[in-house]
Amino acid sequence: MSKPEDAFLQNAGCCGKETFDRAQALAIDGGKDAFGLYMESALQGNPAGAFMVSQYYSRGLESGDRLSATFWAVYAYMCGYLPANDWLKKHFRKNPVPEDKEFFGYCEKLAENNGAAAFMAGMGSYLGLGTPFDPVKAYSFFDKSAELCNPDGMCEKALCLMRGAGTERSKEEGLSLLLKAAETGNIRAILKYAWCLEHGYCVQRDRAHALSIYLALADKKDLQAIYETGRCYLDGVGTDKDPDMAYGWFLVGQTLGGVKATFGMARCMLGGIVEEKRDEGLRLLKETAEQGFPDALVMLGQLYAKGGKILRKDESKAIECFRNAADFGRASACIHMYECYSSGSGVKKDAKLATYYALRAAAYGNTEGCFLAGSALMSGTGIAKNTELGLKLCTYASDDGYMKATFTLANCYSRGKGVPKDAKKGFEMHKELADKGFIKSAFHVAEAYYIGDAVPQDYKKAFSLFKVGAEKDNVFCQYYLGECYDKGHGTSVDKTEALKWYRKAAQQGHIVSQKIVKERKSEAILKDESPFDTFLKSARAGDAQSMYILGRYYEDGIGIEKDPRKAREWYQKAKKRGNPAARRALEALEKKMQAGASEQDAA
Repeated sequence: MSKPEDAFLQNAGCCGKETFDRAQALAIDGGKDAFGLYMESALQGNPAGAFMVSQYYSRGLESGDRLSATFWAVYAYMCGYLPANDWLKKHFRKNPVPEDKEFFGYCEKLAENNGAAAFMAGMGSYLGLGTPFDPVKAYSFFDKSAELCNPDGMCEKALCLMRGAGTERSKEEGLSLLLKAAETGNIRAILKYAWCLEHGYCVQRDRAHALSIYLALADKKDLQAIYETGRCYLDGVGTDKDPDMAYGWFLVGQTLGGVKATFGMARCMLGGIVEEKRDEGLRLLKETAEQGFPDALVMLGQLYAKGGKILRKDESKAIECFRNAADFGRASACIHMYECYSSGSGVKKDAKLATYYALRAAAYGNTEGCFLAGSALMSGTGIAKNTELGLKLCTYASDDGYMKATFTLANCYSRGKGVPKDAKKGFEMHKELADKGFIKSAFHVAEAYYIGDAVPQDYKKAFSLFKVGAEKDNVFCQYYLGECYDKGHGTSVDKTEALKWYRKAAQQGHIVSQKIVKERKSEAILKDESPFDTFLKSARAGDAQSMYILGRYYEDGIGIEKDPRKAREWYQKAKKRGNPAARRALEALEKKMQAGASEQDAA
């Protein structure tokens, strides 16, 4: 049975080809209308036609402004037409390179009626070249480009829809538009579809089929496809690893002048596939990095960051490589920059810049980036607080299977944070994560069963989940498991086993467990920082369970004088954050305080 993309593989590289061929025939015969047909083919996405338009402007055969030739040559090169790159190199030896801002402004000026210009303006906004990074603005340009039937614009609009970048996410609509762009023969769209197959993004994963598409395009001498084919053989994607086959494809691509294939050769040499060529491999790696190939920049950055036989460790050069790769749209490099700025590793700690790179990673389709950016927006870290947008990005990450994002959403539903409170939905999301081994959610589910919140009380299920979490060193699970053994909840009473788990929780700073251990075994657990201070810090940082524990601390007078008012304050704070144990404790404390007040009035 033929696959839907078999048809568009036959048309690969044929965007505007019929129009281009007519232009060629007219040009050979000396026809005056050839330029109009070249322009028509260029607007249809034909890179050879775009290059010919640049040559008409460059040679003065058609009147245009200073950037006309440069614009069309750059567009041709971005569409994979190698002669355009050679011409641009020669052109810029004699002429000044336009500033990014000037070039973006030129594209923006033409975008209303020129699909190629709208596509280029969209790329500028998407990458932050000549204009601030703005995925919403980028999407509007791609939308205009697609409206003008430019297949490159259609492809990028499709990717924005699939990622939820600058617009609402719609994977189905995005995939449909991507296939439509591919059907025109647009190489960019066909390669992106193959990438989706390779990674299982919006389609069922089929790496062997992805490789077959790369091979089909490589046979047509497409340089990116040649590189992707070599990469698959080198890394064993869709086939067994075959270094010799990988080297062969990279050699073909390098001979044709492909930068990406040259990077592939560097990998072969540095990986020992080509013996005694490590120095040459490093030279090629640096060469391709200087030419702006993101994968080369990332690899070079990793070598500088790690240090070793190939390169001496140099943190500043590593960061420079990752920053440049991020500027070229590599999502993994954006995540690395986020980590540097959020931790202050190699750079000055800067929450604003950390969030900026998380937002870029999210716009480029990175799942972790969606979660990090969403979390920052919800907390207002490094950016103005926007709970709605933060929830949306966390939902994208959760839909893509990122468990930390699902955990965040589960807490939001449990507490009613940014969404209508739905304890049952929150429980179900936590349970789904717990079933997959996510320990933090296992505690939430266990606690719900233990106190009967959102589900009927079930000590046996609670005990089972507390045990799983306790064995993974979750301090709260350790405390509750001790209580289960202590009181016979879901298991037989076993005071020895109870003390064992109380002690483990106490050693991690759990205040109630410390009191129990001290009373039963006369053991004082010595720490540099008092347990109370440890939980106070956690509570002030927003941890609801620590707030609840502080309430218990003040209510029971553990090591300090009892203070029911302060206990109530902490219970209230924990309750607002959705802690069900705090809600019950608060109700009991208020009844106790009311009863005490009534007795005083009666007296």
